[in-house]
Amino acid sequence: MEIVCLGLNHRTAPVEVRERFAVSISQQGKTAQEFITLAGISEGVVISTCNRTEFYLAVEDPKKAFEAVEIRLAEEVQSAS
Repeated sequence: MEIVCLGLNHRTAPVEVRERFAVSISQQGKTAQEFITLAGISEGVVISTCNRTEFYLAVEDPKKAFEAVEIRLAEEVQSAS
């Protein structure tokens, strides 16, 4: 099992991008639970503030988990547009 972190912050992305990936406090637990349903992810935590959004995940295969999360986030951002 490995822990991976996927995120962005005020140094790595402009505010317009951070806004698209922000997760409200009331949705953070739900989002973490949704990630657990993805292939190879057994646990997850979401942290989202005005300056950063981070996803911490316990995974078996980091590459496979990253690909699953990337697809999930792309779908979410696309549906919000």
